[in-house]
Amino acid sequence: MMIPPEEIVLRLGASVLFGGVIGFERGYNDHPAGLRTHTLVALASTVFMILSLHALHVEYPTHPGVSVTFDPTRIASYVVAGIGFLGGGAIARTGFKVKGLTTAASLWLVTATGMSVGVGLYLLAFAGTLLGISVLTLFRLIERRPEKRITRRIALHCDASARLSALLEHVAHAGIKPETYDVDRSIADGAMILTIEIRQPVSADLATHIATLSTAPGLLRIVTSHQSSNVDE
Repeated sequence: MMIPPEEIVLRLGASVLFGGVIGFERGYNDHPAGLRTHTLVALASTVFMILSLHALHVEYPTHPGVSVTFDPTRIASYVVAGIGFLGGGAIARTGFKVKGLTTAASLWLVTATGMSVGVGLYLLAFAGTLLGISVLTLFRLIERRPEKRITRRIALHCDASARLSALLEHVAHAGIKPETYDVDRSIADGAMILTIEIRQPVSADLATHIATLSTAPGLLRIVTSHQSSNVDE
């Protein structure tokens, strides 16, 4: 039995609605795949499933004694495989951190939702969307995540009277634990530049550290810069 035209329109509209709900949450939180991407993925999945169902009722001309069989699950399997490429594009690696895994998973979810709508399982699609948006929003409130941290570079420009050991003791006294440090000593006039890198929470009060460091003997000026920060999924 062919799917009536009004039922096709209803299924396509439902897929746009369900996919748009998940996509809105992703786009609202500024993730790489947002409202349009998720909606199109859900819509395309529904179209493929409707096409798969309709193909069962297409009459294929055959020679006498030759039969043609059609497997409607084959299209569905390729839809699931194809979404892996799109999901992979949403994942990015920055150093040792990976961003976009949740967005890739949400694309996988809207694919399943669109396929469910395509075969007429509205309750399954509705429940999947409702639970999916609950996971994306409510679980964010209870998930324990490390505080965002940032790498800062602090360059201490000193005159010839500064001593490295005394300067490092002053840095430690200021409550600063350098991850790395670099020393540049001028042969001409003995001036020294001590550059340290620290990684601390974004909310850390850098001004307090700077005020303590400013009392270091031989210090001429302090130059700070922000290097990078960790990212959410």
